[in-house]
Amino acid sequence: MRVFVLFFLMGLFFSQSIIAQNKQLIYGLDEIPQNLMLNPGGITEGRAFFGIPALSGIHLNAGSSGFSLYDLAASDGRLPSERISGLIRDLTDKDFITLTQQMELISVGWRKYDKTFFTAGLYQEFDFITYFPKDWATLAWYGNADYLNYPFKFDHISARADLLSVFHFGINKKIDRKWTVGGRLKIYNGILSGSSLRNSGSFTTRLADGDSQNIYAQDLSNADVRVQTSGLSRFEGNVTSSDIMGSAFFGGDLGVGIDVGATYQFDDAWRLSASILDIGAIVHAADVKTYQATGDYVLEGIELDFPDLSQGQSAPPYYAIFENEVESAVPIDTLYSAYTQWRPV
Repeated sequence: MRVFVLFFLMGLFFSQSIIAQNKQLIYGLDEIPQNLMLNPGGITEGRAFFGIPALSGIHLNAGSSGFSLYDLAASDGRLPSERISGLIRDLTDKDFITLTQQMELISVGWRKYDKTFFTAGLYQEFDFITYFPKDWATLAWYGNADYLNYPFKFDHISARADLLSVFHFGINKKIDRKWTVGGRLKIYNGILSGSSLRNSGSFTTRLADGDSQNIYAQDLSNADVRVQTSGLSRFEGNVTSSDIMGSAFFGGDLGVGIDVGATYQFDDAWRLSASILDIGAIVHAADVKTYQATGDYVLEGIELDFPDLSQGQSAPPYYAIFENEVESAVPIDTLYSAYTQWRPV
């Protein structure tokens, strides 16, 4: 159990240290064409540009909230296990770890009529976010001996990962000396997607009822846990390069979105700009599988039966019996219904 928590926190540690070409740093830089990807209503002075595939724009950013690297690496005389215990105590289920990666595959832009600039292209994107599973990290690290009657909540499990390609076409228009506005249409092509969101229910350890032969009871109450996936079976078995290319070019789940932005130029020294990106959604309809477990279960121990081995009797298959009881009380259903995923929520 502690090994799992250690690896999770190591992931948080390393995620703090991985940053390359932070896109926020190029916001408002008129000389860089990628500036329009952050604000389609930004100011651009060039006549045209063409991006080198896979090289003109590579972005990788990862981070977490709720702690700093110092919390893990500080030379403060504490043992590593003590620092991890401190992090588990201080972090909440609202803290998170994120990873975003983008790579431009095609990027072009050209000016027409002096005041109108068009952009078009294709990029690949990977997004991952998981909230810190406070209750389950506590259970894995400390155990349940000191947490009698405490409900470990399933809604602390919340994570999502998406791999997609995005086709886009944008227009940037200089209205007058002060106003520049722009918009971009995006076609999302979802390649892979997986998420576990809006879970509910709890797991509680309590003293067993008075007539029970056991001291403790484990309660699984109102459990409703689901994992939604899309596109996974496309990559099972022998996957060829043509399979990957087919999924990247309109071979996945489709969606649509827009970017909008504007810039107001007060004078040569001052300007105000703003943009809203990725207002849209993807409809996951092909190769969709949702695994859902719902139900209640109470475990008050397993009664042992000692057979007469001298008569050739064998011990009962305790684990198989227990597994069948759990699956009967909390069945795992596989659903194939389509679902809509809003971006970037």
